[in-house]
Order: sequence, then C-alpha cells, then structure tokens
Amino acid sequence: MKSFFEIKQWDAAAMAKLREASPSTYFGHQTPPFLFIQGTADTAVPYEQATLAVELFQFKKARIPCELITVQEGVHGVINQEKV
Repeated sequence: MKSFFEIKQWDAAAMAKLREASPSTYFGHQTPPFLFIQGTADTAVPYEQATLAVELFQFKKARIPCELITVQEGVHGVINQEKV
C-alpha cells in the first residue's frame, strides 16, 4: 500500500503534516491573487480538483482574489493545447 505524504495512520501528527503542506495555511494579507486555468478533459489533474481547491482554500473568506478559468475539452498543459 502506498502512503500519502508518508502518512501511515491518521492521527494528530498526520493532520499537522497535511496542514503544513496546505497552501491555505500560509494565506495572509500579502497573499497574491490566484488564477486557476483548468481543462475539463485533463487526465493528469482532474477538473474537479481545481473546483475543489477553490472551495476548500476559502479564498473569499480570506479576501484573496481568485478566479477559475474553465477550458472546455482542454487537456493538461498549455503546450498541449496546440495539439488538440
């Protein structure tokens, strides 16, 4: 079985490790705006991960400008867009 962030059991130490790895831990008044550009046909990073990130990181609550641009049928990576 593979581990996630070398976490073998979900305890307080595991949660602390995840909190430390989360970008939202470091949000503050100097955090720049975020821009997500995500294709709906991306097989490397599912589109749902972008929408989930926008929701879970709570940009609005932190008053950090955030925009998600959806590229219909877009694949992973700008370099690949010309091949579609």
